[in-house]
Amino acid sequence: MKLGQDWMVGFLYLCTAFIAYMVKKGGMRHCPQCKHLLSNHARRADGSFRD
Repeated sequence: MKLGQDWMVGFLYLCTAFIAYMVKKGGMRHCPQCKHLLSNHARRADGSFRD
């Protein structure tokens, strides 16, 4: 009984991590060059990225 509960908790943890990963990849904007999140990039006044 306890082993089944442990497996279920691990499975639900993996499902939660997968859903969070999919939201991050699909719901947030990424840099077209390096694929990092755009919010982490420094930008110039004209909107282009700093190298």
